[in-house]
Amino acid sequence: MDRCERRRIAERGTFNIEECDCGAIHLTLGCLTLRLDPAAYGELVEAIGESLNHLQHRKRPIFQ
Repeated sequence: MDRCERRRIAERGTFNIEECDCGAIHLTLGCLTLRLDPAAYGELVEAIGESLNHLQHRKRPIFQ
Protein backbone atom coordinates (compact mmCIF):
# COMPACT_ATOMS: atom_id res chain seq x y z
CA MET A 1 0.00 0.00 0.00
CA ASP A 2 1.43 3.38 -1.04
CA ARG A 3 1.40 6.18 1.49
CA CYS A 4 1.12 9.79 0.52
CA GLU A 5 3.87 12.16 1.55
CA ARG A 6 2.93 15.35 3.41
CA ARG A 7 4.64 18.73 3.24
CA ARG A 8 4.18 21.29 5.99
CA ILE A 9 2.83 24.50 4.51
CA ALA A 10 2.10 26.43 7.73
CA GLU A 11 2.58 26.18 11.46
CA ARG A 12 1.46 28.47 14.25
CA GLY A 13 1.52 27.44 17.90
CA THR A 14 -0.29 24.13 18.20
CA PHE A 15 -1.69 24.36 14.64
CA ASN A 16 0.00 22.53 11.79
CA ILE A 17 -1.19 22.52 8.17
CA GLU A 18 0.18 20.03 5.67
CA GLU A 19 -0.50 19.32 2.01
CA CYS A 20 -0.57 15.69 0.92
CA ASP A 21 0.63 14.28 -2.42
CA CYS A 22 -2.97 13.27 -3.14
CA GLY A 23 -4.09 16.91 -2.76
CA ALA A 24 -5.70 16.63 0.65
CA ILE A 25 -5.05 19.27 3.29
CA HIS A 26 -4.33 18.01 6.82
CA LEU A 27 -5.20 20.53 9.54
CA THR A 28 -3.83 19.42 12.91
CA LEU A 29 -4.51 20.88 16.34
CA GLY A 30 -2.81 18.84 19.04
CA CYS A 31 -4.03 15.26 18.67
CA LEU A 32 -6.93 16.16 16.32
CA THR A 33 -6.36 16.08 12.55
CA LEU A 34 -8.92 17.04 9.91
CA ARG A 35 -8.29 15.70 6.42
CA LEU A 36 -9.99 18.05 3.95
CA ASP A 37 -10.19 18.30 0.19
CA PRO A 38 -8.97 21.67 -1.10
CA ALA A 39 -12.50 23.02 -1.72
CA ALA A 40 -13.64 22.18 1.82
CA TYR A 41 -10.44 23.69 3.23
CA GLY A 42 -11.12 26.89 1.27
CA GLU A 43 -14.65 27.07 2.64
CA LEU A 44 -13.35 26.56 6.18
CA VAL A 45 -10.77 29.35 5.77
CA GLU A 46 -13.45 31.70 4.41
CA ALA A 47 -15.84 30.87 7.27
CA ILE A 48 -13.11 31.44 9.86
CA GLY A 49 -12.16 34.75 8.21
CA GLU A 50 -15.80 35.85 8.19
CA SER A 51 -16.26 34.95 11.84
CA LEU A 52 -13.01 36.68 12.82
CA ASN A 53 -14.11 39.84 11.00
CA HIS A 54 -17.44 39.75 12.84
CA LEU A 55 -15.79 39.27 16.22
CA GLN A 56 -13.26 42.07 15.65
CA HIS A 57 -16.00 44.59 14.83
CA ARG A 58 -18.25 43.92 17.80
CA LYS A 59 -18.75 46.64 20.39
CA ARG A 60 -17.02 44.38 22.90
CA PRO A 61 -13.96 43.15 20.99
CA ILE A 62 -12.63 39.84 22.24
CA PHE A 63 -9.20 40.38 20.72
CA GLN A 64 -7.01 43.04 22.25
